[in-house]
Amino acid sequence: MTTYKGIKGFNIKTVSSDPPAPFTGEVWYNSGSDNLKYLGTAVAASWASGGNLNTSRNGLAGAGTVPAGLVSGGNPPNDGSNATEEYDGSAWTNGGNLGTQTRYAAGCGTQTAALATGGGPPNPANPSRKTQEYDGSSWTAGGDYLVPAHYLGGCGTQTAALGFGGVSYGPPGGQIALSATYKYNGSTWTAAGNLPSTSRKMSGAGTQTAALSIGGQTYNPTNAITLAVEYDGSSWTNGGTLGTARYNGMAAGIQTAALYYGGSGPGVATEVYNGTSWTNSTNMTAPKNRAGASTNGTTTAAFAAGGPGTSTLEYVGPNPATKTVGTI
Repeated sequence: MTTYKGIKGFNIKTVSSDPPAPFTGEVWYNSGSDNLKYLGTAVAASWASGGNLNTSRNGLAGAGTVPAGLVSGGNPPNDGSNATEEYDGSAWTNGGNLGTQTRYAAGCGTQTAALATGGGPPNPANPSRKTQEYDGSSWTAGGDYLVPAHYLGGCGTQTAALGFGGVSYGPPGGQIALSATYKYNGSTWTAAGNLPSTSRKMSGAGTQTAALSIGGQTYNPTNAITLAVEYDGSSWTNGGTLGTARYNGMAAGIQTAALYYGGSGPGVATEVYNGTSWTNSTNMTAPKNRAGASTNGTTTAAFAAGGPGTSTLEYVGPNPATKTVGTI
């Protein structure tokens, strides 16, 4: 039988911490973490084409992960779509239709337990208060959002969701930018603090008690936002500044490990957050703006579907050189 010593000429060494300068192919046992590790070749982050949507649109609400994704609603038509599609990592198939057609809604959750909140056409001025819940096959009505809103941010799960910001309308028909934050418990929404400023077209990542609002756009005047703000379950504080100010981007991950990609402008920038600062990653291979996103995705696996057209792009995060085989 071939052994490591037979190949390399020595046994796997036991160390209390990872060696500072291992050579490629070196294997060691870290007794401190109880893991067998080796140094391979690092692989850079990349974007690749995935399966095409069955219906071309943008302004979709997204949910799920790369191997189990969901998108719903969107534009066209101008009064919103009721189409839902499910992703298995290679192809999209039609799911149950939304009960109320929508676009520019906030999506979150998983493929089998998702939310689509708010949304609606901007003209006429009638954004929705509706929350719709998906169980993997059909949508049902949930508790109404506390204000009619579209272009809002959202994150979390079907039974512990967060909605924030966006646009509403007031007399005599003008737009009103929002700063309010609301929590959902699976049946009702309650007020839960305000963003530092009014904003819209932002993206959300994380959980109900550890969330991010990323980028976005101020209203009157309209300016792209460079800031990410962090939520602790009751209040928002300023986080790291994006390298590229933009809105209508897509997001995935958690508060301390988030991914933000596409959006306004060139629509190809990808940035990674570590809880403190943003760093540039590999650009998307095509621009995406207000696409359906894998809101439960991670910094190593995410998708953007539609926005525009039917194409899907998948992100594979960098593969580190040092790899863990497993616990001994």
